[in-house]
Amino acid sequence: MKKALVYILSAVLLTAFMASCSTGLEPVEDLENTGYTIVVSGTVADITTTEPLENVKITLYAAEVTEYGEGALVSRTVYTDNRGRFELTEGGFQQKITCRVTAEDQSGVYESATQEMVVSWNGTSYNSQTRTSYVNDVNFYLKKE
Repeated sequence: MKKALVYILSAVLLTAFMASCSTGLEPVEDLENTGYTIVVSGTVADITTTEPLENVKITLYAAEVTEYGEGALVSRTVYTDNRGRFELTEGGFQQKITCRVTAEDQSGVYESATQEMVVSWNGTSYNSQTRTSYVNDVNFYLKKE
C-alpha cells in the first residue's frame, strides 16, 4: 500500500513539475501575425563644430519590397533631444523593406540630409526572438545653409 502511494505521489509531483516547465518562447503562429519591427537610432550634430543639434525633425519612411516594386509607404517622425539623439520604431512589416531617414532643421539654419537603407530581417543586428532589426549609428552631420 505504501509503495502504491509513493508511486502515485511521485507521478503527481512529476506531472506538476513537467507542467510548470516552459520555454518562454511564443508559438510560431503568434510571431507570424505580429510582423517585423525596425528600430533606427542615431544622432544629429553640426558638421563643423560637432555640437549636438536639438529639436531636429527626424522622419523614417519605410515601404515593403514587393514583386511589383514598393508597397505602401509608412512614416514615423520624432525630434532630437538636447544631446542630438533620436530613436524611431515602426513595426508590422511582413517582408524586406526599403527605408529613408531624413533630418530637417526646423529653424532653417541647417540643410536637410537623407540616408537610405534596405532591411531584410537577418544579420547581426536582427533579433529573431523579437523579430526586430536594430539600425544604430544613423548619424547626421548637418551644414549651415
